[in-house]
Amino acid sequence: MGHRALVAYRRPDGRYDLRYSHWGADRFALAWRLTASTPLASGAVEPDLMADGVSPGALLAEHLDPRTYEALYLVSGGFDVTTYLVASLELHTAIDDARRRPRGVIVEVTPGTPERELRNWLRVTTDVLADVVDAGALSRETARAYLENRVRDELNGYCYTYEPPGRRDDERRR
Repeated sequence: MGHRALVAYRRPDGRYDLRYSHWGADRFALAWRLTASTPLASGAVEPDLMADGVSPGALLAEHLDPRTYEALYLVSGGFDVTTYLVASLELHTAIDDARRRPRGVIVEVTPGTPERELRNWLRVTTDVLADVVDAGALSRETARAYLENRVRDELNGYCYTYEPPGRRDDERRR
């Protein structure tokens, strides 16, 4: 299964070149291995570009699927690395809408620290809120707003909507 990570290398023009690492999210250890002398972390990062010249806004919205990735590494031109845990904020209720655009969150983490507590908090909180929605005590929108406020306030997380370009084109054609 792997511990998939998206590695974004900042270019001088402020855009990013994106690469994939299959095991890069494992304990966030990739952060120490991304250096000027080992820009692909000694083979831990795939050499082929997934995308190049990606704007900062499109990085999350179009490339960071929170259902696929567990980590995001932002690598500056000087190889300073900022590490983020990536997680889905989906409320899996009895009635799920497949057309709903996935919501995700990135939370800055210190490499080497255990992520289990943070992932457990997110999973338990989303599960409980989904149960509350299923019970009819809150609307999905109210529960999502509550969840995102807690994530921002307690975890200093950044919430985003993932919407790959092809999906937007499909919806316009309907």
